[in-house]
Amino acid sequence: MQYKEQLTECIQNDMDLDDIVRRFFIVHPTFAFNDLVKADDILNKVSLEFDVPINDILVCGSAKIGFSLKSGQPYKPGESDLDLAIINNEMYCRIFNKVLTETRNYSRRDLFQSKECLERYQYGIKLGMINYNFLPNIELKSELTSFLIVYQSIIEIFSQVFLVVSICRKVILSKSK
Repeated sequence: MQYKEQLTECIQNDMDLDDIVRRFFIVHPTFAFNDLVKADDILNKVSLEFDVPINDILVCGSAKIGFSLKSGQPYKPGESDLDLAIINNEMYCRIFNKVLTETRNYSRRDLFQSKECLERYQYGIKLGMINYNFLPNIELKSELTSFLIVYQSIIEIFSQVFLVVSICRKVILSKSK
């Protein structure tokens, strides 16, 4: 039975959401990682770049479970994205506090690309995450953007497996297509 059928069965049986998340996103192996050496290479590069334990990095999306929760489309090697979430409290607090300081508790709204970016950033904070796409234009965003340049080597190495490698951090750092 594939993940999709297993997940459907769990939902139909009213399994607790925490149990579903644990089972499919933490315990089950990553669908797209047939080559564990490549998997280790990807996660290790991200771990070293952001100076976070490798265990704080989770694969999510279709690469993790084999299909998109949003569209239902199956994971396709070489076409699908690799979405990563970095869940690290220290990193989250550091970025959150830096944004608060540099935007003077959001009074410097001009640092955000738009009112919508500010609202979406603040909404993410309420959910306990920071999305790179909605960060204000401060030095920190430039520093995070510099990783995306280093990151090109990851994309080139794994382009036969993933179309785009994007990173989310809780601190959520994500790179859109």
